[in-house]
Amino acid sequence: MSENIEGGVELVALVRREVERALKALRETPAASRPELLTQADAAALLGVSVSTIRNWLRDRKLTKYGSGKVVRVSRAELLALKASSAEPDAKAPAADADAWAAARMRRGG
Repeated sequence: MSENIEGGVELVALVRREVERALKALRETPAASRPELLTQADAAALLGVSVSTIRNWLRDRKLTKYGSGKVVRVSRAELLALKASSAEPDAKAPAADADAWAAARMRRGG
């Protein structure tokens, strides 16, 4: 029984040392080099899209997921880069195709 207790004490000490080491490294990392992370709701609001869109981009790996479970964050820089890349015109789609698509959408009422 005392072997289990001693092993547990050693494990606790090891975990404590590793956590302290990680926190020290984090404190020593300049804030400017760490990504600014946004909640999914804040990311959606920033781009004017739905939270579902942000989740889809995370699922499709268009954005990197920081965190796990319900606590997921998105890099502001990645989000803005994705917005910039999607704002660029698609060289593969000629303007006539885009006009035809828009006209079809208007006829359908959407």
